[in-house]
Amino acid sequence: MNKLVVTRSLLSAAVAAVLLGGVACGSAPHPQPVVAPTPPVSATPVSDEQFGVALMRVLSDGGASPERLSLLGGVVRRQFARADERFAAGQPDRGLAAVKGAVYLVRAGELSLEMLDPSAAKALHGAHDAVAPRGLEGPTLAFLRLQASALPKDHPDQARIRKHMEALESWMRDTRQRSAVENASADARTFGERAMLEPSPEALDQAR
Repeated sequence: MNKLVVTRSLLSAAVAAVLLGGVACGSAPHPQPVVAPTPPVSATPVSDEQFGVALMRVLSDGGASPERLSLLGGVVRRQFARADERFAAGQPDRGLAAVKGAVYLVRAGELSLEMLDPSAAKALHGAHDAVAPRGLEGPTLAFLRLQASALPKDHPDQARIRKHMEALESWMRDTRQRSAVENASADARTFGERAMLEPSPEALDQAR
């Protein structure tokens, strides 16, 4: 089994403890849709009180039934909402951790538009703003692409996302002026980090 697939699976299990703890405590491509081309599944509403039980049900069921995907959608939406609340409260590190918790729950090919509601779009914007100044290419790329998928195609922020993508593309091109080995190593790191945060088959394939 591919190392990235194994790592994402382990992260899904490990993140459960973090998310449940939160309950207890109260060359870069242009933006393209990263959601799965599957029939839409309505997200099951999940409240904060229901979150822990719903999370464990999602993690204990390894199938791909409509019922599980519906519950997964509700869990992911609730986690994005929590991330948005943390960013709004001026807690960027906690907001970023919550966004990562949301995407770690989704296997490659499972992401659907039903998971990416307005709270998700705002949380992903906050996550991008948290990682971009640190020069983290992979996470920045992943969050930009997820933002683009979370917003309508005609949303004004799509232009902002395209500009950021172009700037990132230029940055990556300018920093790949070393030896072939060093350039390949930089690409491997970038696309590996992207695949950890963008649950799409394309991201996984590019990281292999």
